[in-house]
Amino acid sequence: MDLVSKQENEEAWKSLITREHLNELYLIITSGGGSSYRPDNIWLTRHGKFAFVDTEYPAQKFDYNSISSYLSPEMRNYWVNLAQSQRKESLPERSGAVSRD
Repeated sequence: MDLVSKQENEEAWKSLITREHLNELYLIITSGGGSSYRPDNIWLTRHGKFAFVDTEYPAQKFDYNSISSYLSPEMRNYWVNLAQSQRKESLPERSGAVSRD
């Protein structure tokens, strides 16, 4: 893989990441597992693609928070809302619950 420098990679995460990237990343996390989704584990290549370079713990619990500080404020807000809303939708309903309507 032809990866960019650490500085270029971190700048890319702040300036190039879009909602589409984050939607795709969320699907990868929930489908593939893993625990650490930070720029030091997902690098930009010189071909403009992102590459997963550290995949050693696929069975660990998802970590949706570690990436937030590397995103622009707009994308950070989008990511936090995406992860929270998707987790709420995926929670199973409690059996035997009584509606209070």
